[in-house]
Amino acid sequence: YTPVTFRIFTGCTVDEKSIGKVIIMIDRLTSYAGIDPTIRARAHSLAARAHWEKYEAAMKSKDHLATILQDERREMERVRIAAAYTQETESTPILLTAMRHANESVKLGLVSAATMVVGMFMRNSAASTGVQDTELAVKMPMFADLWGAVLKRLKVLEEGQNARERKVDRRPNEYVCAAPGCGIGATQRAALRACAGGCPKELKPSYCSKECQRKVRVIVLLFSIGGVDDETAGRVGLEAAQAYLQAR
Repeated sequence: YTPVTFRIFTGCTVDEKSIGKVIIMIDRLTSYAGIDPTIRARAHSLAARAHWEKYEAAMKSKDHLATILQDERREMERVRIAAAYTQETESTPILLTAMRHANESVKLGLVSAATMVVGMFMRNSAASTGVQDTELAVKMPMFADLWGAVLKRLKVLEEGQNARERKVDRRPNEYVCAAPGCGIGATQRAALRACAGGCPKELKPSYCSKECQRKVRVIVLLFSIGGVDDETAGRVGLEAAQAYLQAR
């Protein structure tokens, strides 16, 4: 049942994608008693994503939301639950439903990309109104499991950012374009291209483009041929580069 709803959600091997149909199908699945916890967690994760897309549709235009609501009504009539199912037609209730499903997924042990999309959005929305991360579980305790996963994710992101900054500090030449006046920097070595000359590795400059490398070719040659101390090479090389650029 879950693979079928996922295909309908993505439009894979079916005539067309239908968020409304998925919402009805997956909401029914999450309410079944005795279902395997792993399947239930996946169902809640998919439901969180489906309701999130419904929320985005509601924020985008009335026409987008109307299409989803129409698909929901068709599915409700097909499975004969129209009288017992209340459609959510406003953005806030839709978003809260997405959060509820995300929280249930996390509670069952599945912290998926879908749950983080919903959780991080609400965290950022709360932060924009002055709510601190430590206050989230106090102000909205019904989503405590989701907040715990969000804060853990934020910690991982912060640690990764700190590690990148330490790496940049150790080898700054690898992460900033060496062309005078360029200023383009990067947090990953692969974003810039290192000089292929024979200069020492710790002094080897990197460039954001071939154009920037050509601009400072004179400086690169001075370092590559050797026999000149670093201070002199830097001073003479800069003067030569300025002359080179003026001549072009």
